[in-house]
Amino acid sequence: MSDWGDRLRSGSFRGVSFKVEISGRLGGCRAALFEFPKRDTPYTEGMGRRAKRFGMTCYVIGSDSASASRQWAAVPTTMCSGRCQSPGVT
Repeated sequence: MSDWGDRLRSGSFRGVSFKVEISGRLGGCRAALFEFPKRDTPYTEGMGRRAKRFGMTCYVIGSDSASASRQWAAVPTTMCSGRCQSPGVT
């Protein structure tokens, strides 16, 4: 594999393996900004925490990539839940 392939980390979902290039968590606080006519100072109101979201860029590569691609094609059509094992998501 190239240097790019060596940087990828392994993960799996419902028994189908993949490689992760980028993973991260998004979250934080929600805020509502109010601006009023004839006023120079805006008002910000805290609206609580944002929902936690996880984002990943995944690849199916290697000698078994053809069979893994077929397995990945079936994953979104299955309505049951599964555990994602990724280096960036705990």
